[in-house]
Amino acid sequence: MPGGTKRRRAAEPGDVSGRIPGGFPGQAMEPEQPAGESSHSDGGWLEALILSPLRLAKRWLTGDGAPAPAPPQRTHAQTHAQAHARRAGQHRRRRQQQHQHARGQRRLLMGGSGSRMSRNAGLVHSYTARPAWAPDLLAAETASSAGWTESQRADTQSILSVDSSLGLRSETPRELRAEAAAPEKRAAARDAADAWLAQLRRKIEAALSASAPAAAAVATAAYDRLRLEERRIDERLDAAQERAARPALPGDAAAVIAAAMAGGFTAELNNVPVTARDMATLQDGRWLNDEVINFYMQLIMDRAERAPDLPRVHAFNTFFYSTLCESGYARVRRWTRRTRLFDKDLVIVPVHLGVHWCCAVIDLRQKAICYYDALLGDNPDCLRRLLRYLCDESRDKGAAEVVEAEWSLVCDKQIPRQRNGYDCGVFAIMFAEHAARRAPFQFSQETCPLLRRRVAYEIATGALI
Repeated sequence: MPGGTKRRRAAEPGDVSGRIPGGFPGQAMEPEQPAGESSHSDGGWLEALILSPLRLAKRWLTGDGAPAPAPPQRTHAQTHAQAHARRAGQHRRRRQQQHQHARGQRRLLMGGSGSRMSRNAGLVHSYTARPAWAPDLLAAETASSAGWTESQRADTQSILSVDSSLGLRSETPRELRAEAAAPEKRAAARDAADAWLAQLRRKIEAALSASAPAAAAVATAAYDRLRLEERRIDERLDAAQERAARPALPGDAAAVIAAAMAGGFTAELNNVPVTARDMATLQDGRWLNDEVINFYMQLIMDRAERAPDLPRVHAFNTFFYSTLCESGYARVRRWTRRTRLFDKDLVIVPVHLGVHWCCAVIDLRQKAICYYDALLGDNPDCLRRLLRYLCDESRDKGAAEVVEAEWSLVCDKQIPRQRNGYDCGVFAIMFAEHAARRAPFQFSQETCPLLRRRVAYEIATGALI
């Protein structure tokens, strides 16, 4: 070539071989000028270098050949909506799984593959298969039909039949689904299915218990009534024997009792006082207070000391048991400092339960602790606490060791029973008085008015009759 300059060929339309680096796709190089023109002089390349960026900027500003805009970024609301839709879908799938599990459980209840349930309405379509939890009633009927009545046999044979009055018929599942399209029909169908299941359970239970004697409960109730009446008769007979065995009150007993309940009366025995106000609690319908019971315990011990043929007795006062429960053995350790407890035959412990009086008797010779509650209540804690007291007392006083395994703890129920809400104190001191002479309990609720007058007379005179 002239001048040693390499001439480039003119770019054809659509030719991309001569693109400027950084240009747009399809951008062609400007055609070369003919030889000898100024554009191809020594400064032509500088002009091309300067004009090419300007052309590119022009095309960018006019929008000709601009690149596609970047996709818009998602907003926070759009992200939150997508997350909410995803969680809703998960919740919906989980509910569907729960419904499928519930339908499966009901299918098992109705007998597995032998029963079918409508997917849409929950209707039970019963076939001849019996429930899995139901016994073979037909076999049971065959085995024991000899002792059944006709009604029992008919009930057993009809257990597996569907009661049409409950709204369950033998349509196909397709018909059932079409009928139960409405919500009210679905609810009614579910109620009918539940009622039918309940009725089926009742029939099965009745069939299972059909062989049992129907009059067993009535016979037991009648027997219990006879036993209660027999016990009441025995109590009245014992009370009559008690009145016959013990001497009647003297003729001046009414005057002595009236004077003791009048103002100004006071008595004391072994530093245990009692006043007219305390004696007034012996009137019918009133609760006995601590002073009356403590004074009567002193009378029981005084009688045991004066009668050598009676057991030797020690009686604690009414505050012993409550102190033992609240503060333990340390607070009652010195209560027997003036007596040798293990030289006695019997130890009487009045027990106050807030609004109720009971009595516990410790038999040191028979190694037994008996608890007497006129309301026939149980109190094993009291028995264990008293046995624990005996163990601590024997170690503290140097007596023979008390072996717990050798002792028997009894809440006696074969005792007279209280039938009102205010004679518990009378029963408690009568239990103590009879146990102190090892006598049977020959008193009852009917004799409580007489016993109140007798106790008032004995306190007033300072001696037991």
